[in-house]
Amino acid sequence: MKGKNVLTTDEHGLTQMKKDGKKLPEGWEWKKLGEVYNFKNGINFTKHQKTGKGILTVDVFNMYGNDLRLNCDNLYRVDKKITKDYELKTGDLLIVRSSVKEEGVAWAKYYERKRQFRPIF
Repeated sequence: MKGKNVLTTDEHGLTQMKKDGKKLPEGWEWKKLGEVYNFKNGINFTKHQKTGKGILTVDVFNMYGNDLRLNCDNLYRVDKKITKDYELKTGDLLIVRSSVKEEGVAWAKYYERKRQFRPIF
């Protein structure tokens, strides 16, 4: 992203970010992610739980790429029970929070369900 970001304060004391002198479109507003999303860590599992049966699991490698949508190719199964609130729903935003490489942190992907995935037990 080229261009210069500039923070300004409007007549109401609200901070606006302008890029190359352009403001957000009419009706848009800046929000912190925590105001529109609930955060939760992913599930933890051992390599021994990667058995080929159980729940389909998103790996960090599914997160990298140029598409904003989550890449659901090459998912693998983990033999672990999860609660319903850990099932991905259309509109979920996944963010990489740690990586062995600094540039791997903070990649974000949008999940959009295209087909039904079911556990195999």
